[in-house]
Parts: sequence; C-alpha cells; structure tokens
Amino acid sequence: MTSNGPFHVSARWRALGFMLPLLAACASQPTIPNPSTLKTPTKDIVITERHLDVPHEVLGPVEATLGGLRESDLPRSGDAAKQHLRNTAYTKYGERLDAVMDVKTSPVAGGWFGANRGLRAAGIAIALPPADSPDDRTLPEAVETATAALLGQLKRLPSVLGSGATPSIVIDSMLEAPSGQQTAATRLLEQRVADRLRAQPSVQLLPFQLHRLREAQYLLTGTMRRLAAGPAGARDVFQINLALTDMKTGTVIARASARARDDSIDTNPTPYYRDSPVVVRDAIIEGYIGTSETPPGQSADKTYFERVAAATLISEALLAYNEERYQEALALYRNAATTTAGDQLRVVNGIYLATWKLGQAKEAESAFGNVVAYGLRSNDLGVKFLFKPGTTEFWADPQVSGPYEIWLRQIARQAAAAKVCLNVVGHASRTGSEQFNDRLSQQRATYIKKRLEDEAPELASRMGAVGMGFHENIVGTGTDDARDALDRRVEFKITGC
Repeated sequence: MTSNGPFHVSARWRALGFMLPLLAACASQPTIPNPSTLKTPTKDIVITERHLDVPHEVLGPVEATLGGLRESDLPRSGDAAKQHLRNTAYTKYGERLDAVMDVKTSPVAGGWFGANRGLRAAGIAIALPPADSPDDRTLPEAVETATAALLGQLKRLPSVLGSGATPSIVIDSMLEAPSGQQTAATRLLEQRVADRLRAQPSVQLLPFQLHRLREAQYLLTGTMRRLAAGPAGARDVFQINLALTDMKTGTVIARASARARDDSIDTNPTPYYRDSPVVVRDAIIEGYIGTSETPPGQSADKTYFERVAAATLISEALLAYNEERYQEALALYRNAATTTAGDQLRVVNGIYLATWKLGQAKEAESAFGNVVAYGLRSNDLGVKFLFKPGTTEFWADPQVSGPYEIWLRQIARQAAAAKVCLNVVGHASRTGSEQFNDRLSQQRATYIKKRLEDEAPELASRMGAVGMGFHENIVGTGTDDARDALDRRVEFKITGC
C-alpha cells in the first residue's frame, strides 16, 4: 500500500505501534502526544494525503509528532508517523472519526545541534454521513431509501454542490453476494434504481455501453446480500448495497445501504446463471462485490475497475442471452474476448453457453475446455453436476445432464494436459442431516473421480476425493432448486503432487 493510499488497522500497524513507546523513550525530540496516553481505534480509519471529495463534516485539525529519529530514519518513518496521527485523532474525536485527509508530513529538529529528529504529521479529521439504514423495509422501500441516500451524498459533493452541472451515471449489472449471480431480485433492484435516477432531473442516466462510457462521470454498482437467518419461519433479510465510483480517479465517492425483508424477493438466477455449468465467480466478480461495499474515500477494486470497458460488452451479451438472442450473444461474447480485458470467466462461459444453445456441439465442447482451463489456472473450478436426490446417479433429464459427458471429458483432458494433481470436492445443500450430507457429498466426489479416471487413466494417481457436506454453502437456503444449485457443486482444486 503506498503512502498516498488509505491506512487501516493491520498487522503492520500493530508492529509499528509496538515501536512507538520505544522511540518515545529514547527521544530528545519527544513523541507528542505520548503514545501511552492514546487509544487504539476499534474501526477502520482512512488516513490519506488526498483531499476527499466526498460529503463530510470537518471535526477539526489534528497533528502529532514522532520523535527519537535520526536523519536516516526519516524516509521510512512516514507510515509510523501516520499511525501515530491516526491514534491521536481517534483519541481526540472517538467514534465520530472516519478519516484524516490532507495529511502532510514534515521533519522537525530537536536535541543538541538538531542531531535528534522528529517527523510531524498533520491533517484534517472528518466524519462521514451515515450510509446504512438499519431498519427492515419492503424491497421497494429499501431501494428508495438506499437510492435517496446515495443521491444525497452525490449532491453534497464539493465538485457537484453549486456547480450547476448534471452528473452523468452508468450502471453495471447488479449482482447477488456472495454468489456473484444475477438473479430476478438483483435485476429488479437495478431496474428500480434506474427508474429512480431517471426521475431525477438533477442527474443523467446513460446506457452502460462502450461508446457512452467515456461520457459518464460516475459508475454505479450494487449488490443484494442475504443476511444471517433469523428465527424459524422468519422472512429472509437482504442488505442492498449501492456505490458510486468516480470514473476518472477510481475512487468510491458515495455508498449507501438498506435492509429489505420481503416475501416477494425472487432469488432465482436469470437464464445465463441458471444454465451456467460452473460457478461464475472469479477475481473480477469478487472485485465488483467489494467495490459495491467499499466506504467513500477508498479506491474501487483495481481488478474490477480496470475491466469496466469489457463489462459493457458482457452486460449487453448477458441481456441478449437472457432474451434468447443466442447468435447476438455469441457475437458479443466473442467481441469481448478480443479485448485486452476479455480473459475472464463470464466471457469464456458465455461463449460455451451460446454455442451449446445454437446446437454447435463441437464448438461448445472446445469452449467448455476453455472454461475448464480458466478454472484450473485460477484454481477455482466449481461445476454444477445435478444428481438424483440421495444418489450418485446423474439427473435423468437430457435437458439437464445431456452435456455432462463433454464436461467430464474436458475436465479430464485439461487436467491431464496441465499435469496437475487434483482434489475432487463434493458439496451438498442444507436439506437433510449433517452426517447424511457429509457421506453423500463424499460418495458423489468419489463417483466423479472415477469417471475422470475412466476418461484419463493417468489421473488416477494424481486425484483425491473429499466431501464437504453443506459446510461450504454459497447460498445456504436448502431449497433444492435453481436458487441453491451452487451449493450442490463439485469443485476441482489443484494440490501439490
């Protein structure tokens, strides 16, 4: 992390904190305030040299001096001085403190002939407006609450306030967390947020398309995350998270959330994710989810943000697939694949899905091989084999299990070609007892392992099988339908040989 970025509570801070009393004890230029009088923050505090262009309340100036340094110590003491400033500001302002901005460091002299030195850090302590609404609401009310809070923060930005300018916004397709899927509920969330923005004359909503991206000032991302289950029979609670990122700087400038408790929330995946043979979640999707839940003043996830241009093509392809325009979807996915950011799971998986739907069996098998290769490279390949309940037999419906032969063939071929060792990991949904699901997931993993050995005998000595039961559920609803299909996946994890 560079000296220009945010500074948070971490192992490095704790190590530096251990040094502060030692430095203070031997200093002719004293450490001010004395570290022993300071409190350690119980929350993340942003420390940055930048001026944060986000709505905030100024708490006041703050400064602190790290003493007992030699001239040669100064270049590498910046982090420790900023940590000392962080503790000083937190002791002064308590839980109201969210960030110290405009931080500057400067050397000071002390002791005989200025031989002993200190490093002074100074900045402006600020509080950010609350972004989270703790009350449970219906879905429409929660969307209204979160969107209104987000717009309120946007309108109070120094760059927007009083400028007369109309901020322009694009929306990247909203996702469920942590699965990374688009569901009926996240699609509805996106539509309702978009409708709310269109009704605001003070903002301009642009289509999320490549040729309009350069016109947009802000990128809006959003997630729905199921919270911990309540009492038996209680309705599920979902947290809506919305974030606005500055397209020029890559900094999140506003974030808001609200809780929805509503029987009408439909978590069925949209057709692309329902049909997907694999868990469509990679570092880019993780970055999208992380960006949507990032506090203002911090950077959007770099892996995601640097690939936003490709995301416009992926979003158009996703819509085309969901509307059964498979030829158009295939062209868009192939176009995305040619871009510098096209090497991602949503793209290679989209090419497989579209070619399979178009009846191009040979091209589909080759495309699925690319999906497997991508998963093996990232050591994250989870395949949705569907079994008959309580058995190790594949689902009989050819509409479901028809492509399983090519899936198994390509997994075996790609693993053999890569000369890797694999653990085949079976998973189960939450339906049934823990003991039953542990045993069943182990049996299914063993069955898949045997099928792979039949395809590529050289893998026999390089594979193991293990069952995880429902202990690593992604969704965790136990509905045993499309909504929790990810929980009944079989994963392939590279291990040491």
